[in-house]
Amino acid sequence: MGEDWLAKAEAAQTMGQLVKPDQLAGLAAYLLSPESGVMTGALVDYDQRVAGAYPEQQSAPMPGKSG
Repeated sequence: MGEDWLAKAEAAQTMGQLVKPDQLAGLAAYLLSPESGVMTGALVDYDQRVAGAYPEQQSAPMPGKSG
């Protein structure tokens, strides 16, 4: 891994960056605050993917089952 691994990793992301701790901290603070109200069971997707922008991944077949 070269010294430019971080720049390469960020360039490969949809948003052109990796999530920074201060960006994630704001979300965590909100979720832990009274302002989040009754927000329960919600999925906050922080993987930087754009829904529908990538082909669907096929699941690997289960052992002992055919196609």
